[in-house]
Formats: sequence, structure tokens, C-alpha cells
Amino acid sequence: MFKAALKSVLGSLGLTLSRASVDPTCEGFDVYLRRANEQGLDLNDWLESEHGWESAEELLGQQSLFPEFPEGACVLEIGSGTGRHARHLVARLPRGRLICVDHSPWCRRFLADYFRGQPQVEVRSMEGWRLPAGDGELDMVFSNGTFIELKLGTIHRFAAEISRALKNGGLVIFDYLDIEREEAWRFLRASAPELDNCFTYHSGTTINKVFGDLGFTAITRHQVGKNTYVAFRKSGGDE
Repeated sequence: MFKAALKSVLGSLGLTLSRASVDPTCEGFDVYLRRANEQGLDLNDWLESEHGWESAEELLGQQSLFPEFPEGACVLEIGSGTGRHARHLVARLPRGRLICVDHSPWCRRFLADYFRGQPQVEVRSMEGWRLPAGDGELDMVFSNGTFIELKLGTIHRFAAEISRALKNGGLVIFDYLDIEREEAWRFLRASAPELDNCFTYHSGTTINKVFGDLGFTAITRHQVGKNTYVAFRKSGGDE
């Protein structure tokens, strides 16, 4: 079903999903890269200017959502894709570390090349919901466009794993589709049938319960189109 949905989305842009793709899990980014190269554009610039995705730089500039990172902070991004957000995250970590993880081998190869010469960026794989980080190693976990596809049981497992890897007082920030928000409800009503198995919808109360049970406190929510970005702080540390 996801492949059918992807074909529908690509078709609306005049693109096709090639069977010769070396990595189906890259979700069409190889096609996007070819189109961006044809126009002489950076892929991530193309995704925002030509494909119409929201500005990652503007999102990360929301001070009510993203804090200033402490000296030497370590941040992990779940589902880095082509580094659209990571390139702005790393700019905030001149003396820190950014760990980019993605399930797609194609995306990991792209990220390694994209951030070549930036030693503070590490590209790693992950198995299931297990994060490639030690206990209490991370200051922040960030994810864009991943949790909107996850069932609640998977989110619960991720929450426990994030709690393990975060320092006390650390943050986790991600987006989900909040069915209590009119923006998400309108998106659900207008979605084509092919997208029904692509996205999941949860309430803010449900997401709060999952993370609150592990000692997290919601500190802010920010709406960007259909997506709700929430920031949770892990208990302990300087809050």
C-alpha cells in the first residue's frame, strides 16, 4: 500500500517510481535527486522550493520549540532522510555531535557524502527502534516525518528507548498527526484512499500518556500545517 501511495504522490508531480531503484526503502529520494540534479539544485533546496515542503530552517528557528544547545551537545535525528533538517541542526552544533540515523541504505550513503568533511556528523544505521547511542549519551532526540507513520505500540517502544538514551533533563522533539487538531482532521478527510495506510493519527492526550508514563513532561507544541510538533523533557537535570 505504501508503494501505491508513493506512486500516486509521484504521479501528481509528473514523476514515476522506477523498478530499477537500488533501494525501495529510500521512498523516492533517488528520483527526487535526479530531478534536482537536472535543475542544478541541491536536493534539499529543491525539495523545499520546487516540491513545496515546509522550510526546515524556519522550523528549527522556532525558539519556543528548539532550545540553544549546550556546549558539546550530542543530538540524534531519527529518520534523517537526505539531511534537510540535519544541515541546519549541525549548524547549531559547532562543538557538538549530530548522529543521523535512517533505515534506508541509499539515504545513509547520501548522508555520508552530503556531510563529507563535517566530522561532527555521524551517519549510523538502526535496527527497529533501537537507537545507536549509549545510556544517557544524548542531549536531544529529534525526528521529522517519522512518527506520523508509526502505530502507537511502536511509538511506545521508541519512547522507552529514547528515555534510555537521553540524559536527565534532555529533550525529544517530533511531529505527529493530532486528530484533535482541525488541520489534521481536514487532511484525513481530504486524503486519497492510497494514503490511508501511510499515516497514523493520535490525540495529544494519548501522546502525553505514552511519554508521561516514562517521566517526560510536555513543554511546548507547535503546529505546522497538518503536523503537530511536540517537545518533551525527560525528568531530572536542570529543568
